[in-house]
Amino acid sequence: MEFLLIFAKSEDEVLPTILPLQDKYETAILEEGDLVDTIISEQAPNAILFFSSFPSSRDVCLSTLNTMYPSSPIIYIHNEENRIRSLATLEKTVDLVLKTVPPPSFILDIVDKCINNKAKATPNHLPQDSLSKIDTPSSPLMQRIYRMAKKVAPTNATILITGESGTGKEVTANWIHSQSPRSNQPFIAINCGAITESILESELFGYKKGAFTGAEKDKTGLIEAAHNGTLFLDEIGEMPLTLQVKLLRVLQDRKLRRVGDIEDIAVSVRIIAATNKNLKSLVEKNLFREDLYYRLNVVHLHLPPLRERKEELPHLIETFFTNFANAHNSSATTIAPSTLSILMYYDYAGNIRELQNIIEFAVIMSDGSSLQPYDLPNEMQQDAPGNLLPAPEHDESNNLVNFESLHQFLEHHYDLVNPSIAELEKVLIQERLKMHKENQKQVAESLGISRTSLWRKIKEYELDN
Repeated sequence: MEFLLIFAKSEDEVLPTILPLQDKYETAILEEGDLVDTIISEQAPNAILFFSSFPSSRDVCLSTLNTMYPSSPIIYIHNEENRIRSLATLEKTVDLVLKTVPPPSFILDIVDKCINNKAKATPNHLPQDSLSKIDTPSSPLMQRIYRMAKKVAPTNATILITGESGTGKEVTANWIHSQSPRSNQPFIAINCGAITESILESELFGYKKGAFTGAEKDKTGLIEAAHNGTLFLDEIGEMPLTLQVKLLRVLQDRKLRRVGDIEDIAVSVRIIAATNKNLKSLVEKNLFREDLYYRLNVVHLHLPPLRERKEELPHLIETFFTNFANAHNSSATTIAPSTLSILMYYDYAGNIRELQNIIEFAVIMSDGSSLQPYDLPNEMQQDAPGNLLPAPEHDESNNLVNFESLHQFLEHHYDLVNPSIAELEKVLIQERLKMHKENQKQVAESLGISRTSLWRKIKEYELDN
């Protein structure tokens, strides 16, 4: 049975109102004096009914509920006439404000409608890139991209987005579309390198019935389908030269011609193209049309790789962890500091897409309440210079030993209890020397110190014996 969470001064006070709900929903009531974060059920409630008589610290309670159950609609019910002065502020915190206690016959319909509206408004997909919170970028590089994207979004200017695979080019394009006057019209994406030339032409431009064998009826192309909206051309550098000519005509004349047709179709479509290649280099090699390059490159947004904007990592890690933990019903609720250190240090060759895959893998592998280093892929456990905690190991009785903290690990392996900074530094250098097979150049680079400084510390800690 579905679950409702109800806040009231007393159960008797609200029983007539909620009685009709109890045939469909399991109800749990928190009365005055109960803590807001009292565990009522392991599942998130389908909705929360908050009666104004409970309790006096309303704003704190509502803020806590929003944090605990972000996908659950909150229905605030009061009969206080105009005594709530901050009603406008309240309406931003909750999903629905009822200014009178509804008749019992209406309450079920009201709750059901509020749940449905919340479900439609809540994205059911996992975030794919660093611009899912573009309004608050952390790194200076991304702040500059945000300012440019925000300025160009309201215009019809053609945009070229470049960057390595996995940096978030498509979602950047989607965000720009969502901030444009075309936001209520289609956003259509196609990967130009994923299909053959003949199929790509048919997909983009459509065709007339009888244009070729198998063309049994007219087909609307994606450019025409994106009329008044935005067409995102991913991997534009893979587009064949013959199709580049046809695309150029769309950009110049705002017209297209279906395959096998003799008439033009007028279209109003905004083109956003993306590539992980150097288009200018392709132009020099006659692999990409120069005139099309300049048509596309009206506004150029270059997304830097994740290793150059690590300020974004904490938000991305937390976002992916929360979503995957929910999606996979994981018992993990936190990320261990040692695990977070590895994730922050790692260079992501696959950028945000690789980070996303790593977090999902770790969530699936985790058996405890927090993600541990041994939940990460093997290559990260072995190669990450920030990793001091090994995978679980067996003791003399062949029992599996888990190290929940760095202190436990140091005590177990080095007999260090409450170690000093110098002792920790010695252990760290010792581990790095093992990791890099005594290659002092690599050790110094991984520690961020000069080789001279490393040499002195090796002498000081007598690690050269």
